[in-house]
Amino acid sequence: MADSKGFLGALFDFGFQSFVTPKVVKMLYVLIMIGTVVSALVFTIVAFKASLTFGVATLLLGDPLFILIVLAIWGMILEFCVVDYRRPSTANQPPNTNQPHCFPHRGKAGRPPSDHSG
Repeated sequence: MADSKGFLGALFDFGFQSFVTPKVVKMLYVLIMIGTVVSALVFTIVAFKASLTFGVATLLLGDPLFILIVLAIWGMILEFCVVDYRRPSTANQPPNTNQPHCFPHRGKAGRPPSDHSG
């Protein structure tokens, strides 16, 4: 299977049989997770140095909320990138004539045809 290569195998695949972009997105998300948790811990340390109450509040409320919000936002951004990457390009394909048209048939001067004569 062509997609079973690891990150470095896909990166140095000169035959372009496996894609590196989904692997980069996974690695980037892991790095974002690590950075988010480390920054939350740093903020917790600073909060405990300011006061015990602020430190406990940050540890119990602020950090989990911060981590969830940041990871949710980055998860959506990266999912959009992967979906956009996996979406087939339809730029060079002929139009699909089996689908209904958006606009009904128009009569003379852009008016819809009338059912009555006169």
